[in-house]
Amino acid sequence: MIFWAIISLISIASLVFAAYCAYKIYEYNRLSTGWLAMVLAFVLLVFSRIICVPDDFDILKGINPAVLKAWEIILALFIGILFIAGMCSMKKSFENFDVIEKQAESKANLFKKTKGGAK
Repeated sequence: MIFWAIISLISIASLVFAAYCAYKIYEYNRLSTGWLAMVLAFVLLVFSRIICVPDDFDILKGINPAVLKAWEIILALFIGILFIAGMCSMKKSFENFDVIEKQAESKANLFKKTKGGAK
């Protein structure tokens, strides 16, 4: 029993650290909405794990298991939506980076052929 309690605490701590890392990336990427969605999803994962702990270990027997299950399902839905929104937003950003890189490369090649490449 103590082993699983320690594993639960480690899982919560690792999710808190993942949320922190996602937040740092969010700050670094000039407050990208995709990373904000990821941060919120990780924070909700932390709450989801915290909600599961009493049910996992029968700590609070007064809580209705149906209520806990409903919260778990609702949180899982929002977490999934946030992860999808974040990934789709980041995919668009990476596609835009790819287009910009190709345009810059073609302009650099044109410059080399015309002015920069002539010796």
